[in-house]
Amino acid sequence: MSKPSPLLQPRLLPSMITTGLVALLFFTIFAGNLAHAAELDSILPDDHNHERLLDPFVSARGEGEDGEDMIYQVEFTGGGEDLHARQLPMAYEIPNNIARPYNLNQGETMYFVFLNETVWGPHAPAGSGSTGLPSVGLSPRWEGGGEGGGQGALNTADGEESSIHKRANATRTVYITLNTCLQPSNAKGSSGPQGPPPQLTMYVGDNQTALGASQPADGQLTVAAEFGFANLTFDASKDVYIAVKAPNTTEYEGVYNVEVGVSIDAPFHSYSGDAADLFFIDSDSSSALLATKNLTLDNSSSPVYQKWMQLSPPPYVIFANQQNQMSIQGVSRSYCGLENYAQIAGTQKGLRTDMVKTIMTNVTLGTHPKQQFYFQGLSASSQYYGILALPGNATERAPGGGGRVWQSMNFTTQSDGNCAILFNLTFCSDVSYAVPGNPTTFPTLTSLAEFYDNAAASAYSNFAKALQQIPCEIPNTGQYSLVRNCDHCAAAYKAWLCSVTIPRCQDYSRSDPWLQPRNVVQPFPNSSMLQDSNFLAASQEILYLNSSRNPAIDEIVKPGPYKEILPCLDMCYNLVQSCPAAMGFECPGPGNGGFASSYGRRPNGSSSEDGQITCNYPGAAYHLSV
Repeated sequence: MSKPSPLLQPRLLPSMITTGLVALLFFTIFAGNLAHAAELDSILPDDHNHERLLDPFVSARGEGEDGEDMIYQVEFTGGGEDLHARQLPMAYEIPNNIARPYNLNQGETMYFVFLNETVWGPHAPAGSGSTGLPSVGLSPRWEGGGEGGGQGALNTADGEESSIHKRANATRTVYITLNTCLQPSNAKGSSGPQGPPPQLTMYVGDNQTALGASQPADGQLTVAAEFGFANLTFDASKDVYIAVKAPNTTEYEGVYNVEVGVSIDAPFHSYSGDAADLFFIDSDSSSALLATKNLTLDNSSSPVYQKWMQLSPPPYVIFANQQNQMSIQGVSRSYCGLENYAQIAGTQKGLRTDMVKTIMTNVTLGTHPKQQFYFQGLSASSQYYGILALPGNATERAPGGGGRVWQSMNFTTQSDGNCAILFNLTFCSDVSYAVPGNPTTFPTLTSLAEFYDNAAASAYSNFAKALQQIPCEIPNTGQYSLVRNCDHCAAAYKAWLCSVTIPRCQDYSRSDPWLQPRNVVQPFPNSSMLQDSNFLAASQEILYLNSSRNPAIDEIVKPGPYKEILPCLDMCYNLVQSCPAAMGFECPGPGNGGFASSYGRRPNGSSSEDGQITCNYPGAAYHLSV
């Protein structure tokens, strides 16, 4: 290699020194920014997603002071010269179709995340969320459960699509639900508030730092729980963040316990507020009988009808609670909340209890399949809520695993203690209502049921012998009627006989005009008597007041004063029309002295009688659904 010319050597050294000084100055000025760029690049995901570069922050995990994972949110201001960080609590990961309980202190916010890979993960297998019901039943399993059936995600205040949606190539519908399982209790007793504690609030978005009451509304969706339930449908293209905020109040003490369910298949928790789908059949002073509406209108020979009737155990459950007990009010739309707070709970911790006896039946509200509920241990003369529910599929990761709850309905128990509910009788199978009773003479419902059922069956046997004398097997042209036959006669007589032999009982204190006072001269089972001595003296000469329709009731049961829901007059008319005239059946006419005290009429359609039973007939039930 040739050496530099001696003339050039004096110039080389100054040039090299100048170049070195320029390089030193360059690294001195830009070294800080190059270091920040390296740090940012080191925490980006492997694919170096361009959306992450456009986000206003980049996340990294670290250790909090108490060893708890925290998220450091790195933010740049002032051209990159001012760097600061703040900490957010760790976001708990939520899997698809799984909800776990979390304790949440008052005033605290808890964060959850539904990860991008779960958003775009596989749907649950077909049928995995099925309840196994033969048909739809009371109402669709999910409401608004179709793709795109909810609110869009992150719309700005003026309705324009957010920049996140503009960047996204596709979205997937995510169903987010919340159930309050536990809530704080009144800290001040009778001097404190009488209602339930404040409700939780849920915030949803795709940026954890944008969630919360103090954050702009256009960066999140907000929903306040109502009676322990909240739901929201979100169109997601990446990670979904959820924040649950607990209110802070000094009037209540204790923690909230919450389940947050997220699913790409269907809502994990559900609430149906359109109708109660639960009907009040009857009550006595300590128990009640309720039933669902008809679960199918198919005829009895159809496979769907038979499948409903054969379900064991029946699918639905019930929760009941006194209306003056405030604890249930804050969670009456939450399945796990009802399990924890309801006085009568069909399930607890996911397992069926023995508080409620339930069967499938085709009695009351028509001859179609329905589920009937009977429960005891109620307080006399009290108002209750009844809430129907459907447990979720117990299989892990099944859609709808959090259960479904229906709107509550109201019912009231009787007060006098001398009426008792009977149902599922062997002969009079249509009887499902309260009858005159006495806990002293008949301490068990089984013995009382046998007394009434045997009396009706014995009377029917005499009728059956008389019916055998009628030529029922000859051709139609030779029978007693061209439109009715002996089968019609037997069915009409049985319905009439059970109704008059087993009267329907109500409290004597009831004032409904269609109720007939009975047995007013006898003492109540607790030995007390009616106080109106003039009325009692006058009643001694009036048979329908001083006795029951069935004399054996006064002689053996001895219920004391009660009021009867009279049999419907059309049942008597049907008996006369269906049986041979030779049997001599007759019905009292409107001008007859015994007409008003023997039979009642169907509701007249007026608003004052809406939902009432003004006379007793097979399958009669109170229709109280609000």
